Amino acid sequence: MRKIILIILTFLSLIMSSCSCNVQEKEQKNYDIKKLLLKDDEYYCYNSLKEIENLNFDINLIKYDNAYFREKDLIIMPFKKTLQEKIESTKVSMLEDGITLTVNIDSPRAGFEPINYEIDYLLFEIEKSSTKFNVYLYINNTNIETVYFKNRSSFYDCRILKNYNEFKITDLPIIDKNDLEIINNNIRPNFIEIYLGCYDGYYIWFQRGDSTAERIIMIGEFEFTYGYWFELYAYKDKQEKLIDLYYKGILNEYHLYQIHSYYQMKLL
Repeated sequence: MRKIILIILTFLSLIMSSCSCNVQEKEQKNYDIKKLLLKDDEYYCYNSLKEIENLNFDINLIKYDNAYFREKDLIIMPFKKTLQEKIESTKVSMLEDGITLTVNIDSPRAGFEPINYEIDYLLFEIEKSSTKFNVYLYINNTNIETVYFKNRSSFYDCRILKNYNEFKITDLPIIDKNDLEIINNNIRPNFIEIYLGCYDGYYIWFQRGDSTAERIIMIGEFEFTYGYWFELYAYKDKQEKLIDLYYKGILNEYHLYQIHSYYQMKLL
């Protein structure tokens, strides 16, 4: 009897292992890893004690004194995370193309539900420099349950769909005519009023309605407003609403951040 139970347990273990590998292989097959190029207002570089004395969070002024700033500078990044997420460690790397801030985070949620965020101020010490440099963010999710989202936290997403043109966090999506052909061939003709870009394979667009009543759509932290009735749609295998993709956890706050940035430029 024990042998039979052992055989069954071994068989089940092999099945579970196979499923896990398949999920990871699928994710690895579809995505590449990228670093996010941060905008100037997404981090702060301080090079003197005077600059950090009046910060609105606790900082060790004994350590970061005038002697410290003679040899080093301090990068502080406001990092968005949830209460469920735990930052395990951070690291800074000086590379030819700039500085990379690496954050190892235990992210059990990885953007799957609408969530509330808190700010953690991450400190990175760098060698003093008088030259301007690019600052990149690299995410490493260490949670064993969401390991197939290895380069994704609840807010930040360091993945990019393979075979799709990469755009930096500071750039607006490249509007590709081929994208418009794909979605125009699969939905009602002339239905797309303003195309907002492609995100993880989902084509997003704005469509105005006939009603003259102003509408506000809240998706996560982002407010989409227009003076007429409107909707934000998406297409991949079928047409869906953008808000539904968010609630399903398919697109997260990082995608919304980019979509909202483009929306603001085009419509407000």
